Amino acid sequence: MSRLCIKCKKPGEYCSLETTKVLFCGDCYLESIKQKFRSAVSKSKLFKRQGTTNILVVGFNDVRTSALLKLIDESYDERKAGFLSPKVYYVDFSGNEGSQTLDKVDGVNIVKVSAVLNEFSGDSNAASYANLKRYLPDNASLKDEVDRLMFDYFIYHLAEKLGVNIVFTSENAELIAQKTLNVTCMGRAEMIPFVTDVLDDRHSSISIVRPLRNITNTEIAFLTGKLPSTDYGSSVSSKFLENLVSQGYPGTVSTVLSVANKIQVKTEEEEDKRSSECWLCKQRSNSDQCQGCSSFISQIPQRDLFLKAFNRGIKQ
Repeated sequence: MSRLCIKCKKPGEYCSLETTKVLFCGDCYLESIKQKFRSAVSKSKLFKRQGTTNILVVGFNDVRTSALLKLIDESYDERKAGFLSPKVYYVDFSGNEGSQTLDKVDGVNIVKVSAVLNEFSGDSNAASYANLKRYLPDNASLKDEVDRLMFDYFIYHLAEKLGVNIVFTSENAELIAQKTLNVTCMGRAEMIPFVTDVLDDRHSSISIVRPLRNITNTEIAFLTGKLPSTDYGSSVSSKFLENLVSQGYPGTVSTVLSVANKIQVKTEEEEDKRSSECWLCKQRSNSDQCQGCSSFISQIPQRDLFLKAFNRGIKQ
């Protein structure tokens, strides 16, 4: 006897990551995914009941971003169809040189990271993203941390450039779990709430929302018909997560996210004592560079060239 959908009692064939004991039919499974998206957007508490809100959608030209755009378009009824007004940008981390910071492919804006870096230093040889990565030692965890920092860094830069204060990213459950493990291995546990929560409000005027935070690769494949890449990074922690999931332990992802939920940011009173903001990660700090970023940069042998890409010098 086949098991039935918990919602409509039709034959069930899909289960969620949270519990494999509950089955959904196709229609109810789709609605459960949309509900996760709506719940995340609502949890951010950034949107008013009336009027349209301009948001910046930043992602890569990949399946996860396609799923995010699909959910933005389809998750609200006709009364709320104009609730979100997205401006879509893809981030180009290829390191290819270009004279323009922004370009368009098939009508979608492309943000060239190397060109953004050139704006800061004025030296294309020192500032291209490809060269930036070459300054790093042969340390996979360090390179994954650079990718994370650069993605956030350019989100802030682009949002400020466009005058938008709410940003949606396409990071989903597996990617966020991977980042959680990596920042932990890098000794940056204080970053976990900012990396894993639906709402990241460490920047004074720009809020990052992760509406796919509880949506898995399997659910994205259901939405788009394509399975997202399962290459979460090159560090040991990334490969550890990738191997567990591929060997039939998908619950590892929800376990990591559940534990991360228990780690809280500092209270407002504690944060108020920190008068500055780190120039790289935007975390509140006692100086313009937090302890975590100072430790991270100290591990880069050619850190003078790394900092030059951001038009910054080494403090004596």
